[in-house]
Amino acid sequence: MLGAIHTLQRGVIDEEKLIHAMIHKMKVLFITARSDFGGGPRHIEQLIKNMPKEVEIYMAYPKDGDPYGKMWAKNSRIKGYCEIPYRKFSLSALWHLRMFIKKNNITKVHSHGQGAGIYSKLIKLLSPSVCVIHTFHGAASINGSPLKNTIYRIFNHGLNKTVTRYICVSEGEKRSAITLGYCSANNTNVIYNGVEESDKATKEIAKDTTIRIVSLSRFDYAKHMDLAYEIAFSFKNDTNIQFIWVGDGEDMSRLKRKSEQEGCNIVFIGFSNAPAKYLQTSDIYLSTSRFEGLPYALIEACEASLPIVATDVIGNNEVCIDNENGILFSTKEDGIAAIQTLMNDELLRLKYAKQSRRRFEEYFTITQMVQTTLNVYRELNDKKE
Repeated sequence: MLGAIHTLQRGVIDEEKLIHAMIHKMKVLFITARSDFGGGPRHIEQLIKNMPKEVEIYMAYPKDGDPYGKMWAKNSRIKGYCEIPYRKFSLSALWHLRMFIKKNNITKVHSHGQGAGIYSKLIKLLSPSVCVIHTFHGAASINGSPLKNTIYRIFNHGLNKTVTRYICVSEGEKRSAITLGYCSANNTNVIYNGVEESDKATKEIAKDTTIRIVSLSRFDYAKHMDLAYEIAFSFKNDTNIQFIWVGDGEDMSRLKRKSEQEGCNIVFIGFSNAPAKYLQTSDIYLSTSRFEGLPYALIEACEASLPIVATDVIGNNEVCIDNENGILFSTKEDGIAAIQTLMNDELLRLKYAKQSRRRFEEYFTITQMVQTTLNVYRELNDKKE
């Protein structure tokens, strides 16, 4: 008799849990104006892959982007999809997005990046009951003409209260966003980017004495690979050093031709789906970015236990702590000196390498990133109820 009662009680409890889970299931629409290679789309892919089933995921993105657009088109976790144009605003896309949200009873919109933020803020004006969350991925980034940047900043400042919660990927980005009037301290969370553990079984140890300096980068204005080239050029007569560049972009062909003409010791890998192997076979990581949100590449360098030489800009200086796990610099001459220091001091390289790995484990795991984002969703869900 008691056993039957316990079984009945368990059934009631299980049913209550099921009902509770159904009530608390969250429908979240991710919006991104990019689905090609980049930190923002990569961040969304990590959320899609690692969010628990209580989050029902919908997407708005440019459908033909490579690699993420093509991946998302086949992803069974995504319950529905609405197309928006690549890095361009469209009134037609905004209207279709509003109807898509209404049709699917979506309660939360989480936009990522500048272009996506325009859509989410206007959606809030059209559908006031929707809860909008926005992640900047570079609040102070300057990517367009001065006029375009000015319009964007006026828009962000004017509609900043349409967003319920802002997420910055670094403390420096949060300070910039508040200074620009995009958000306030009381409605902004800092959630660091995270990366997965790489497969250490693939690690290969170089057998020679060459010091390999690796950079994972887009070749564009923000990443300032011209500065990386000037630094590499200063070592072109040193046979004990080699620069490894992994990535692609608008500046790559020009810099590759220049390197070949001037005999610079740079190996151009191009885009790679498996950049970890280049990190694991290198000795130093180099970043020359003009600005960042929080760079995935530097976090991957920490995961791979590499000492870092990086420009002292927002984002970089929260992954690389000067004289702890690397050296920060502001000028070409300082960057050259930093590399020379690490080249000539193996013990210092080892010390910084260990500290890089420690920083990864403490701040930049994928588990931490996903869990803290989920906590924001749950908190906003509870407030609504």
